[in-house]
Amino acid sequence: MQVVNTVGHLEFASAIVPIFIPTEIRIYLTAEITDGVAVVADFTVNIEGSTVTPSSVAQENEHGGLTVLTFTVPHVYPGQAVTVAYTKPTGVNLIAGVVGSMQDQAAVTAKTTTLAIAWADVYTENPNEVVIQFDEPITAGFLETKHFEVKMDGIVIPITGITQTAFQLGDGHSIPQPSTFNPQP
Repeated sequence: MQVVNTVGHLEFASAIVPIFIPTEIRIYLTAEITDGVAVVADFTVNIEGSTVTPSSVAQENEHGGLTVLTFTVPHVYPGQAVTVAYTKPTGVNLIAGVVGSMQDQAAVTAKTTTLAIAWADVYTENPNEVVIQFDEPITAGFLETKHFEVKMDGIVIPITGITQTAFQLGDGHSIPQPSTFNPQP
């Protein structure tokens, strides 16, 4: 996954159907919505080529300054083709502060299989860390530095350590939490 600076744009960054919550489609945006509320009617959701109307859409601002839109849909099975598109309504906007309003978004394909990186970020308060959010909790195994590569301006930066975290719920399910990579400056 490449982390791309999209300053000046509010748009779809990625989409997933969580492995353990197959009735949700999550759309990660490139910035935090500061004004406006997502409405189901502004989005076109297709599952296996058929248009589906989600029963709801939730809008949540996440750590890291981005917004996640979560659509409730009928069950999605691993490997099914899922896409989501957005049509900007007249006079109503989803706005991300100085970034501006979200324009029409072409259909993005939601990942419906295996573990993937949902987003990655470097925070101003700790520029020597890269925070990675996976789309699902890691339920077996551990992250190892040899499996990742961090580049800055095309130069590989050695990773000095990884902190892997996940919050465990009382019912045995995990909520994915960011994993932190420490590139050597």
